[in-house]
Amino acid sequence: MSRSSAVRDEARIRDGFRCAICGYDGRDEQFRPWVVPHHLARLGIGGSDERDTVDNVVCLCSGVDGLGLPPNRRPFLGIDGEGSCHQLIHDGHITITNLDPETRTFDVLGMDRRPIDRSRLWCNRRAEAERGEQITERLSVYARATDRARAEDAHELRQVFKAVDPSARSFKEFLAAQGIDPRLDKDARLYSKSLESDIPWEEGVTATDYRRLLRDSGQADPREYFYVRLPGETYYRTADEQGLRDTMEIGERLLKVGKAVWGLRADRGRLIDPEGNEVEVVRR
Repeated sequence: MSRSSAVRDEARIRDGFRCAICGYDGRDEQFRPWVVPHHLARLGIGGSDERDTVDNVVCLCSGVDGLGLPPNRRPFLGIDGEGSCHQLIHDGHITITNLDPETRTFDVLGMDRRPIDRSRLWCNRRAEAERGEQITERLSVYARATDRARAEDAHELRQVFKAVDPSARSFKEFLAAQGIDPRLDKDARLYSKSLESDIPWEEGVTATDYRRLLRDSGQADPREYFYVRLPGETYYRTADEQGLRDTMEIGERLLKVGKAVWGLRADRGRLIDPEGNEVEVVRR
C-alpha cells in the first residue's frame, strides 16, 4: 500500500473505488477499505518516495488485517477461489503488464504467461460498464419515460450489458437480475429495427403503434405461432400458416395452439407439457 495518504486517495478516486482487475466495488464506504493501491514497480528495500506516485499504482481488491477477505466478491478467473487480486499478484499467480498510462488499461498474464481475456478485466470494460450502469439506473424508473426513449435506452444497454455483468447469459437474464422487466428486450429489438427501417420512430409514438406502422408497411418481422396438426397431433412453429396449410391432406385439421387450453407452456421458443417435458416441434 502507498505510504502517502494523498496518493492513496487520488488513486482510489481515479480508479472509481474499484479493483482494476476484477471490478470489486468499493464505492460504498463500508467496502472501501478492501480497495487498495498496488505499486506496479516495487518501492524496494526501505521504500522509494520517487516510486510512490499515482502513476505507479493501480487499485486492487485486497484482504484487510482484522477484516479478512473482500466481502461480496465474486470468484474471478476461475483460479482464485475466495482470494483477492492483490494476493494473486503477491503469490505470482497473475502479473500486470502493458499498462497504457493514458487509458489506464493493461493486460494480465496467468502463471503460464498467457494473457487473460481482456474483456473480463475491469480496466478494459470500465467505460462501457459505467455507461451501462447509468442506463440501468434510468431504466429502473422507465415507467416515467416514453416508449421510444425507453426503447432507445434498452437498445443501448443491450450493446454493453456484458461489460456490466460478464456472467449474464442473455440480455433478458441481465434485466431480470437488475430488477428490470425482461420484456424490455423486445423494446430494444424494436428500436434496433427502427434504425434499419425507412420509417422513423417519432417521439410520442407508442411501441404498439410503431409495430403497427412497420406491419402495415410490410417491414415487420413475421410473427411465429405454434400449431397442431390433427389427426396425429404433430406440433409446428411457423410464421407461414398458409404455407403449412398447403401441405395438408384431405381430412387433416390445423389449429393454432392455445397453450393454456392444451395444458402446454412456451419457454424460449419451446413447448413444455404439464410434466415438464419438451414437446417435439417441427419448425418451418
